[in-house]
Amino acid sequence: MVTDKIINDFFTHSNLENFLVVDVGARNGFSWLENWYTKKSKIVGFEPNKLECEKLKKHITDASKQGIKFPKFKTYEYYDKIVWDKKGKLKFCEILNSPARSGVDLKPTKLLKKVFVDGENIETRINKHKVIIKQSICIDDFFNKKIIDYLKIDVEGGEIFVLHGSKKKLKNKEILFIKTEFMSNNFYKNSSNITNLIQFMKKFGYRLIDIDLNPYGYHRSSEKTLVNQNKDFLLGGDLNFIIDPDENFLSNEIKFRLGFVLVGAGFKQCGFELIKESSFLNDPEISSLKNQLLKVSVTRSLVKFYHSIPSRIFNFLNKIR
Repeated sequence: MVTDKIINDFFTHSNLENFLVVDVGARNGFSWLENWYTKKSKIVGFEPNKLECEKLKKHITDASKQGIKFPKFKTYEYYDKIVWDKKGKLKFCEILNSPARSGVDLKPTKLLKKVFVDGENIETRINKHKVIIKQSICIDDFFNKKIIDYLKIDVEGGEIFVLHGSKKKLKNKEILFIKTEFMSNNFYKNSSNITNLIQFMKKFGYRLIDIDLNPYGYHRSSEKTLVNQNKDFLLGGDLNFIIDPDENFLSNEIKFRLGFVLVGAGFKQCGFELIKESSFLNDPEISSLKNQLLKVSVTRSLVKFYHSIPSRIFNFLNKIR
């Protein structure tokens, strides 16, 4: 592939061995970047639940057992530690019947009493837990001066604390792309709601580029009278940020790396523009890269068509009314 040669040449020029992907709250595995990118990347994952961390190390997560395919990385490292705003020891609430809901010192607000997903109250679910003491680290200390190309954070409401522990790297523009979970409201006392996260990232010169909404919403009781005609309240989702290339000075090397991680995450046009701006490629290489990016796999084409079916039906019905 064209990308292989281009990236290998860049690694040689920059004295790099790989891109760096960090997964905080790794549990089920990583699926947000394309395979051609991940095979040139090292992933460092953190999952405080020791059993789930062992599954990651052995590549036998619950998701993989269900047949979900994940992109392969060049190298893997996993740690059963909490990532937070400082080093130390913290109380970790391990949810016994729902590991994905586990988190640091989960303290529900009264709002959570009225949050029902699939007929089940979230507060009732998290009450079935055991508290364990876990070692915590922070991004600034653990990764020191290393550039993080892609940081994903999913820690059940504590995302803002992970970011507070990354202030030095954010200030120095050493994290290029951040995908962080958000909650629509303060369901926990330490919730990372959408407003807090956007304001925090803006202070450090990062731009919000996309919002992925959680397909699972909530309602205020277990009643399902109108479930087939219903639109649930927004529970949360993911915010995607990058170093703002128009508000910050970026070296050509950072432009190149940011461009490639954007392309790997699906933002091909904006990523391609940054790669061109970096001046690392000559005209024939730029042309070859463009031709490769224009190719769409059969699988991707079928997925795109599948997702377009509802709107196609809706438009057709509107025409025949």
